[in-house]
Amino acid sequence: MPTYIFDDYYGDERPGAGIVVPTYLPVVGQWDWIGGTCASCTLQTNIDIPIDPTRAQNATWHSVTVSPDEPATTISINFTGTAVTAYCLLPPDLGPWITSYMNVSFVLDDNTVGKFERIASGDDWTYNYPVYSVSNLENRQHTFVVQPRADVNTSYLVFDYFTYEFDGNPPPSSSSSSSTPTTSTSPLAPSSHSQRARLSVGAIAGSAVGGILVLIIAILAVWFIRRWQSRRRRWPMKDEPKEDIDVLSYPQTTPCLASDPAQHAPKADATSSLQKEALHPRDGPAPSDGSAPALPASATHWPPSVADKRALAGASMQRVAEIEARVAQRPGADEENGRLRREIDALQAQVGQLHVALEQQAAEMREGVLYERGEAPPGYEEEGGAGVVV
Repeated sequence: MPTYIFDDYYGDERPGAGIVVPTYLPVVGQWDWIGGTCASCTLQTNIDIPIDPTRAQNATWHSVTVSPDEPATTISINFTGTAVTAYCLLPPDLGPWITSYMNVSFVLDDNTVGKFERIASGDDWTYNYPVYSVSNLENRQHTFVVQPRADVNTSYLVFDYFTYEFDGNPPPSSSSSSSTPTTSTSPLAPSSHSQRARLSVGAIAGSAVGGILVLIIAILAVWFIRRWQSRRRRWPMKDEPKEDIDVLSYPQTTPCLASDPAQHAPKADATSSLQKEALHPRDGPAPSDGSAPALPASATHWPPSVADKRALAGASMQRVAEIEARVAQRPGADEENGRLRREIDALQAQVGQLHVALEQQAAEMREGVLYERGEAPPGYEEEGGAGVVV
């Protein structure tokens, strides 16, 4: 059965899933900035052992520290499928004054189904680690929640991504079957003539109700289409076509609970031409005067598509990691190290601008979806028969 990635930042990557991203609560004041490991830190100043962005899914993650006196903190997704796995980054021992203890619970369809607790150890991060996995679910929509807890002690969480299995060909509705998590059961067979009679009556009633629902859906579809056409003259349509975000694909990850966490890492695709260009810009080598190498000066130099922007951001973060390694091998504050640090600052600024551009582009796509559905955008009212933006 196909397995799809549900990223912490880019959301559901299954073709046809649409723009669906995780929900982080509370919205403000709790979660660290995307890709960081504290509310006001960078990869160079936060901890002695920084996270390697090239080993995180899409070079992004969400982190949070929860104390006993703080509000409930959760990550939740809605998905349709038969299995789901949550992947996190496990921190090393960060010292006596930095929280690295993990205490996480998992809720599936309003039922607490598991817990993960860990005292940090070692001297390096563990990547792509499956902290919880469940299978043999009913093939329908589910709600899955990850909640870092602080019942007694402060706890720390660095979340990376989910994977889930999606069955695009569910069994016919006329057949009767049941299943429970981690356990499969056989279809129920009628045991008497009365049971067969009840099934026949139920099938007839179901067909009648289904026919009525189809008729109602057809009427509503005609009404929405006419409404959309009437409002199309008043609402400006986006010149840019809907981005192909629905069909983006990333390395497929098949979850399994092996003892070696490295076995769970998705295989990386070959470096694209755009990533090569970000790592080695076409403008030439670094200037001899010690300044940072030439980078795109504005958004007009960036690729137009979401996929290419993501690739450029990932390649830039990979370049930052490489330069940091070079600086670490060159102790001292010579001119070459100064040039390398200016290049790091320029690349980090570019990544921040790319994230802002991606968020704006995603917002425009959501508005485009509202236009297609015939729904008014936020702040839109009708007055005297004409659309007025308030």
